[in-house]
Amino acid sequence: MSMKEERNENGSIIYASEISEYLFCPRAWYLRRFCGIEAGNESMRKGEKEHEKAIEIASATEVRVKMAKIIAAVAMALLVLFLLLWILR
Repeated sequence: MSMKEERNENGSIIYASEISEYLFCPRAWYLRRFCGIEAGNESMRKGEKEHEKAIEIASATEVRVKMAKIIAAVAMALLVLFLLLWILR
């Protein structure tokens, strides 16, 4: 076992790839790093499905937010137009 592997096993080094793994799912990172549980077991597959659902919901929400912003901008533009027409009549 190399010194690098030995230092990583006791948790003294966190690699850049682990940071993105942690940001995606802190629990999966912890289970892999400290408990030695790798992806592929039933609990991990269930967690992956939950992540997929969360991503779908977030994507749909993002689309709705963008549409709401567009609608608000159009409404404001129409309001300004009507106010200008009312003032100029």
